Amino acid sequence: LNRLTGLDVSDIMFDTRVRLATPDFLEFEVERERHRVRRYGGAFTLVRVGFELSGGTFALFREWDSAAIVELSRLLTSTLRPLDLVARLDGQALALFLPETDARGVEAVEKRLKALLAEASLTTREGRPLGVLWDSRSFAGADVQMDDVRKFLARGEVRE
Repeated sequence: LNRLTGLDVSDIMFDTRVRLATPDFLEFEVERERHRVRRYGGAFTLVRVGFELSGGTFALFREWDSAAIVELSRLLTSTLRPLDLVARLDGQALALFLPETDARGVEAVEKRLKALLAEASLTTREGRPLGVLWDSRSFAGADVQMDDVRKFLARGEVRE
């Protein structure tokens, strides 16, 4: 593949600058899991994580430098399973992809991550505290549509 495209495969899968999965790789993994769920049953969960400052959206990827985002990525991935994925969605949000996880399973993950992020005390460069916004949705069964997944990731129903 590298000879054909001139790209390293890891550049396609991960934003090596900030060590997060790319949106395209996230979609590929979700599609693969969607087929597994349709064939064998079970569920998968997506969590959309956003950040806020004084009630407004905080553009994490524009405001923080790469080193700070790498630390956030390490913090998140250190608490997840090896098969889970942390991906960049846009300039403001991250996605957590949790294969083989239903709505009950994601509650424990969210609780653990919220406590970890609260302990980390995320702030702006000026030291102002950031709020973390969460929205999760589990997908199960044979009727999981990729359009529903894309709509969720695009907008999410963000909550604290």
